[in-house]
Amino acid sequence: MELVMETMVIDRELNLAALEPVPFPDGIAGAFVALDTLFPEKQRLKYGLSRRDTDGQIAYQAAVGLLPGEHHPDGLMKIVLHSGKYAYFDIPDFMNHISYIGDAFKELTSRDDIDPEGYCIEWYTGTRDVRCMVRLKD
Repeated sequence: MELVMETMVIDRELNLAALEPVPFPDGIAGAFVALDTLFPEKQRLKYGLSRRDTDGQIAYQAAVGLLPGEHHPDGLMKIVLHSGKYAYFDIPDFMNHISYIGDAFKELTSRDDIDPEGYCIEWYTGTRDVRCMVRLKD
């Protein structure tokens, strides 16, 4: 399967509720199990957010999109994905192509126009598909 980098514009801020960072990659599955317990609704948009911490290690957070007007749940971190232009790769049937996620982020983060304050974002667009994306500088 050949992946194609594309760009899109997100025209409004996205408010997320996120768990505390977990070790990468070992903590990812458990983080999403915990998130599913807190937010059992199937229609919730789910995200995986990662960036390097002060020690240079990858900090990974599982998150859900908050619904308009929804109160931010106590005990979860508030994260805002800013509006703007994003570069991305879509990976269909990602569970059978896990290595493609790392490949996509290697290529995305090699760009010289990414927002240095942004995240590497996994946007789970369905039960089988993921969009790997980074925000670009304004």
